[in-house]
Amino acid sequence: MNDVSGLVEAVRVGGTDGEDAALILGLLIERERVYRPLADDGGITAVLSKEYANWRLSQVEVTLVVEELIAHVSQAGEVTSPSVIWALSKSYDPRIVPPFVDLLLELIDRVDKEDLCYQILLSVINVGIGSCFRERVRDAVRLAAARSPGLVGRTARDYVASIGLFDDGDQ
Repeated sequence: MNDVSGLVEAVRVGGTDGEDAALILGLLIERERVYRPLADDGGITAVLSKEYANWRLSQVEVTLVVEELIAHVSQAGEVTSPSVIWALSKSYDPRIVPPFVDLLLELIDRVDKEDLCYQILLSVINVGIGSCFRERVRDAVRLAAARSPGLVGRTARDYVASIGLFDDGDQ
């Protein structure tokens, strides 16, 4: 896992190395996507090993990683890692919204996938509400609020209630 393609391959393979790779990629993507004052690294050096703490991804690498991870999520059959979803959400790329909404709808009733579904829900809300996929997101969050048990349903209901975003007079 000493280059970007090695990290992406580790995510595809899964397991502990895949989880670690997803976390590393998410932090590296976030570093390139979120503005911070010059001296503030967002805590990345405290979290990552020296091997990765000083890595900087080019915009081409960020785009490539996002595309590869979207393909992985879309084609993986059954995504099991909330870390992969979290890593992709750090890109704030609206292209993640359709596959995430599809996954949310597929897993919405699965109590055994609550951690994964919760991370998908948060990502869909954070990235999708301000995107061109707003209507799909609205419908998916409404459905999660109505059907999802546990934390996913509670979070969706709280979100809907707290900002009134999905009232009939949609803002």
